Amino acid sequence: MKNTRLLILILCTLMIAVVTKHSTSFASNITQIPSLQVTVETDKSSYRLHENMTISGTLLFNDTPVYEEGLVGLQVNDPVVVAFLRTVSVGNYSLTPEVETLDAQLCDLAGNAKVSTSRGQNAYFKVTVRNNHELLPRTVLVSAAVFDAWNRPLPIPGSAYFSINPNATTSVILGPLTISSWAITGQASIHANAFTGWPSSNGVPYSPEKIAYFEIAGLEYMEEDDPPNQGGSQADPGEYQLNFKLSPEYRTGNYSIYAGANYRNWKANANTQFTIEAGPYPPEAHFEYIPRPESWVGCNMTFEGVSAAMGYWDYIKKYRWDFGDGSPIEEKTTSKAYHVFSSANTYLVTLNVTDNEGLWNTTSKQITVVAEKNEIGITDLQCLSEIYSDWQVNITVTVKNYGGPNPKSFDIHVYYNTTLLQTRTITNMQPWPNGVTTQVFTWNTTGLVPYVTYILQVEVTILPNENNTANNIKTVDINKVKMLGDITGDKKIDIYDVVSVANVYGAKLGDPTWNVQIDLKRDDKIDIYDVVIVTARYYQVYP
Repeated sequence: MKNTRLLILILCTLMIAVVTKHSTSFASNITQIPSLQVTVETDKSSYRLHENMTISGTLLFNDTPVYEEGLVGLQVNDPVVVAFLRTVSVGNYSLTPEVETLDAQLCDLAGNAKVSTSRGQNAYFKVTVRNNHELLPRTVLVSAAVFDAWNRPLPIPGSAYFSINPNATTSVILGPLTISSWAITGQASIHANAFTGWPSSNGVPYSPEKIAYFEIAGLEYMEEDDPPNQGGSQADPGEYQLNFKLSPEYRTGNYSIYAGANYRNWKANANTQFTIEAGPYPPEAHFEYIPRPESWVGCNMTFEGVSAAMGYWDYIKKYRWDFGDGSPIEEKTTSKAYHVFSSANTYLVTLNVTDNEGLWNTTSKQITVVAEKNEIGITDLQCLSEIYSDWQVNITVTVKNYGGPNPKSFDIHVYYNTTLLQTRTITNMQPWPNGVTTQVFTWNTTGLVPYVTYILQVEVTILPNENNTANNIKTVDINKVKMLGDITGDKKIDIYDVVSVANVYGAKLGDPTWNVQIDLKRDDKIDIYDVVIVTARYYQVYP
């Protein structure tokens, strides 16, 4: 019995040794499982309202920096709600994503595109996404972040969470977002994103964010202040940054940042926190004015306080204007004021703003008033960037008189490359703000060489003593000149061009199916004459 136990003990020892040896050999042959690592941090741990902020981090795959095709989604939460959702690319992104953000635009409630809105107005945003997978539906979180011209986030306009079928495209309308009273006049940005879910729930971005722009309208001239860095950037391989300016109306307290990374469908998440310090915060005083940069004697100038009350639910209660010319100080509860200077000089205009907590701040600007101001500027130039030779092209030019007090006369010259097309004289255009004219020029493109690019340039006369001449010239690139009838632009006229006409036959200007590129006769309708133009040139091939 004793010998039997000893034998069993020896056998067990041998078995353990064999298993251990093979286990060690097996372990040495295991391939490391690939892994994605993301980090996220802030340049400070604590901020005051309206400070510049940088969110940054690294993206590594198997401990090696990601050089391209990397995406990092950043969800910033205030103490109560989501502040915004953004996506930063790490390196170039050239893949076809499972779900792609195709388009983002400012719109009305019905989804009709708009180019501008104004402070205090409700804004809506249309985001279009596509499921590129051929077989499987995908669940997608769509969100948009809106930043003003100073790169400050406005409140989030909303989000949508839904399933999208294979090879399907879906549009959603987010909003309303009431444009904040502190949003600066100028170009604002929309950052539309498609995620698998919120990064706070381990969601990651499907694709790079889609950025579009719109105008926040205020007074006519934009401020000269340079806006901060407009968003995400990459300093070195495997690193990312997101730069912005904290909103003046954020809540104070603890904030969370959730990062969700996607690299070739490998995913990783991380998070960090920062604090916005408790106040008190005096308001920030700021104002715009027109005409600018200088006005003239007798002009009824407009001033608007675009000031920020610093704090959640705070607001500006009083605007106090000192125009610096000895006139009585004006106190108002609304943001706009009007003033006429009676003599030429340089005046220091000061705005004092007081918020609902009784805190106040001031700002001042020097304003030059002259006896007479000469300034003509082109505000808009519209022309098709893709045209035909032997065609009629409309060129629409809008010119404004920014000066006064007297009417102005000038010439408008239209060129393609260095060839003068037309000159038109405008006589006695009224001073600002009513002096504006829109002129339509017709360009006969006979003789243009097809399939090369041209530059269309419009110039207006520089007036005597005109200081701002940058807006006296405006250009448009004509990217393609096609043979008349080559609708598809493939340098030949064939059945595809005939089919293009047939598909919209009967369409008129303003119809949903209208396409100016098929109006070959240029009579605002698609009919038999357009068919004849194509068929008469059938089989033509450009050498």
